[in-house]
This record gives sequence, C-alpha cells and structure tokens, in this order.
Amino acid sequence: MLNQSKMKNLNINPLSVAKFFYEKGIEDYALIQDFLYLAYLEVLKKENKVLFKERFQAWEDGPVLKSVYQKMLNYYKKHKELDSLFSKAEDITDKAIKLHLAEVYQDYQNSKKKGKEIDFFFQVQDTP
Repeated sequence: MLNQSKMKNLNINPLSVAKFFYEKGIEDYALIQDFLYLAYLEVLKKENKVLFKERFQAWEDGPVLKSVYQKMLNYYKKHKELDSLFSKAEDITDKAIKLHLAEVYQDYQNSKKKGKEIDFFFQVQDTP
C-alpha cells in the first residue's frame, strides 16, 4: 500500500481540485470523481506528492472522495445548482499543480476528439 506519510502532502482542499474541473464544464458527480483520481495520480507520479490527506474509497464505479461527493450531493439537493458551492471553494494557486490538472483535462479532451472518451475513463478502473 502507498505510504503517504513519507511523501509531501500538499494539503489542497479536494473541493478546490473538483472546482478546477467543474469550471472546465465537468458537472457530473461521477466524472468529477474520475478527474479527482486521475489528477491525484498525475501529481503523485510527476511530483511524488499527494494532493490531499483524504483517501479514496473503492466504490462500484471507481474511486470516490466521499467528502466531495457528499458536499456536491447535499448542496445540489438543497439549492438545485452547484455554481455557488464551487464559487466558495478556494482556487488552486500553485502553478505546477494547475498545469498537472490541465494535463489531465487535456488528455480527456484529446480522447474525446478521437472518439475514445471511454478509454480515458477506463484508466480509473485499470490503475491501482
């Protein structure tokens, strides 16, 4: 199992990472979870750092950060929109991290252009 205690933890709010993708037009709860996981892996692989302390849970459709899922679900049930939820979340200011998030999003866009969007999301289920 990954030993997060030996790696630098950036302590970024997971909702801030979700906000980055939400602002790119990703609004579906499940898709945001996929992007969170792939972004987490990207930063871990390229920077040897962990984005946040919370651990992913293994759910049927893939890894989930329960805090983000619950916040989005509860907020939407109450307000019927998510814009206000994400407007309250802080922006990511670290340029290197933003670059990695943008790379994950660009990989998604490239897969989409090639008609292989499904292959992009299978990474979530194929990656340990």
